[in-house]
Amino acid sequence: MLEALHKAIEMEDEGRQFYLDSAAIAQNPSVRQALEDLAQDEQYHAEKFREIYEELSLDPNWTESLATCNFPLQKPITFPKIADEEARSQHDLTIMRTVLRLEQVGIDYYTRLAKEANHPLAQAFFSRLAHEEQMHYEKIAQLLNFIEVNLAD
Repeated sequence: MLEALHKAIEMEDEGRQFYLDSAAIAQNPSVRQALEDLAQDEQYHAEKFREIYEELSLDPNWTESLATCNFPLQKPITFPKIADEEARSQHDLTIMRTVLRLEQVGIDYYTRLAKEANHPLAQAFFSRLAHEEQMHYEKIAQLLNFIEVNLAD
């Protein structure tokens, strides 16, 4: 379990850095805000994983408090004004497609950890995290779809 948690910390840290770097160069304000929100969520995830890692290093038994997580509230999507040139940035669309792939990797990894976990609290924790990553995926997919549909006009 500790090895899996270490990998999860790395994934969340790398995802956060990608989102921050991408937000810094995003042209569309809605895309920038979505990336900044995701970076904040990934920071929370990494911190929670560090806490769990430290606790399980001392005592391998999951506790209710260890498995409890208060994920940040998901902010609503702000859809861009498609008439604005920055809303049509192909670069931003490429970033969002990459985000979808990263989030899918997280969904798959945490779903697998939930299935492989031996403790019900660990199963519940990783299932909640997979759901959180799914919400990220859906948020970006909605924004991407909105921009792509309006680009076709």
